[in-house]
Formats: sequence, C-alpha cells, structure tokens
Amino acid sequence: MPLFRSLLSISACGLLAGCMAAPYLEPEGPGLATLVIDNESIDPLEAATYVSGDTCSAKRSLHPGIPLGGPHIVKVSGGKPFTLWTKSVRAFTSHNEPIGRLTGVGICSGSLTFTPLPGRRYVARFRMEPDKDGLQRSSGSCYAQVAEEIRLPNGSLRRTAQPYRWRTESACQ
Repeated sequence: MPLFRSLLSISACGLLAGCMAAPYLEPEGPGLATLVIDNESIDPLEAATYVSGDTCSAKRSLHPGIPLGGPHIVKVSGGKPFTLWTKSVRAFTSHNEPIGRLTGVGICSGSLTFTPLPGRRYVARFRMEPDKDGLQRSSGSCYAQVAEEIRLPNGSLRRTAQPYRWRTESACQ
C-alpha cells in the first residue's frame, strides 16, 4: 500500500507540473523592445505570453502575481506580434452580509496582442473595474491598454496609444 501511495503522489505531481507554464525566457540580441506590465488593480495580476498568440499555444509565465503599482519589465522581440495574457481574481462580499463573509469571486482574464517596434518602450496597463455597486463580478469589467512611452527632451514622458487586440474569450487560458 505505501508503494501505491508513493506512485500515486509522483503521478499527481507529474500531472500538475505538466499543467504549469514554463518560464518566459527573454530574447537576446538586437531588435528588442521593452514592455512594462502595469497593474492598476488592487489584486495581484498573473501575466503570461504564448509562443503563438493566434492559437494561444505554448504558454510562458511572465509573473505569478504583479502587485498593485508594481510594474514588471520584460524584453520582447520587436517587429513581431506579441500576446500578453493576464488574469486577476478578486473575492467580494455582499453589502448585506457581515464583513468577511465571502459571497463570490470576480475573475478578469484576457489577452492583449500588439506589435512592438525594435528599440521602443511600451506600457501595458490593466485594471479590474468594479461593477456599479462597487463589486467585481465578471470579466466584462476588465480594462486593458497598451501605449508607446517616449521620453521628451525636457524629461517628461509622452504615452501614445498603440493599436492592439483585447480578447476576453476563453481562447487563451
């Protein structure tokens, strides 16, 4: 019996490890762009990318939980479409329930695809907006935007919105 339990534990660990995304390895060499992933939600933001953004295949983990206001910076290949997948989870309580009683969970998940240019700096901002009553209940309240960040001669920053595609469907998980 102990041998059976050991084999079962090893099998379960192997299955779980197979479901985890491999870490993202930053590309090297010329033609790179910088991507700043900015979490504007109060909840940690999980971030990943895919080798193929069109099919959401070969997921690569960028960060397991970017905190509020804590940007995560990565290098990406310039001149090629880049897909950034994010997920944020928020637990909420009802206004009619005692504080601390969990009544639901809101999940904000989606993917943003854009084409960075070599040598440029981009900022991808994510926010999980509360519903009208102040609670988060659906992925319909997700907000995402990507902009190129340019430092002006006077030292100030200018952000120029970039074309991108934001998808909240379940294609990328």
